[in-house]
Amino acid sequence: MDLFHRCLKEQIPVEIIYLSEKGEWTKRIVLPRKLDDGAVLAFDLSKGGIRRFRMDRIFAALPAAKANKRKFPTLIA
Repeated sequence: MDLFHRCLKEQIPVEIIYLSEKGEWTKRIVLPRKLDDGAVLAFDLSKGGIRRFRMDRIFAALPAAKANKRKFPTLIA
């Protein structure tokens, strides 16, 4: 959770390995917007929108080293 707090504060994208509700493993690059009750609300760069990711379904998370450095939209959650 500390990684998500830091990346939220510093506006750093996070690369995650995530297990979907359908049981599918996916790799996503997300920009955290809000943390709450065991979940992270984030802008999903691959889907182009806000998504909610449960922390118990995130297998791995690292700052995204090669993420696109373009300006991201300011989103209100």
